[in-house]
Amino acid sequence: MEHKKFKHSLDKHNCHEIGFSAEVIFKKLAEEKGYFVRVAGREEQFSHVDFILTKGKDEWRVDVKGAKRKKRTDDLVDYSIVWLEFRNGNGGEGWLTKENGATTIAFELENEFVIVSRKDLLKLAKKLCNLEKMVAQSKNALYCGYKRFGRRDLLSIIKTEDLLTIKHSKWPKISLYL
Repeated sequence: MEHKKFKHSLDKHNCHEIGFSAEVIFKKLAEEKGYFVRVAGREEQFSHVDFILTKGKDEWRVDVKGAKRKKRTDDLVDYSIVWLEFRNGNGGEGWLTKENGATTIAFELENEFVIVSRKDLLKLAKKLCNLEKMVAQSKNALYCGYKRFGRRDLLSIIKTEDLLTIKHSKWPKISLYL
């Protein structure tokens, strides 16, 4: 299946460009590392799976997360934070809580990807985030619940360094430039 860009109808700040770029880089890195990479089909992508990686008998369903801005209107991405989605914009399961979705989340940082188990990340998020404490602005969403205007989602932010407290892998981007 061909790897294609998808732009959500509510994406007014070209967030899809950042996400697609991260997916392209991640796919190249995975192939370099000897994984067989299959681009997820349409139904799989609705379950927050971008790629299915296989090596030997092992398989991972990966959701690649491009770097994010703290606020959609910010000019630059913020590599020091990670957005978490507990509920999606329609009020359904977010990528973090979706049981039949991704097994693995790959977060893009400036020079590498940090790769974690979705289940391990969910346990960490439940420990760190107080979703009962809701904030009105995204810039205040660190470890708190946040809901975008006009949507039924539930989001929170954790620090990127928090990812390093659970089992993780790092895939440097440097090999792409050699």
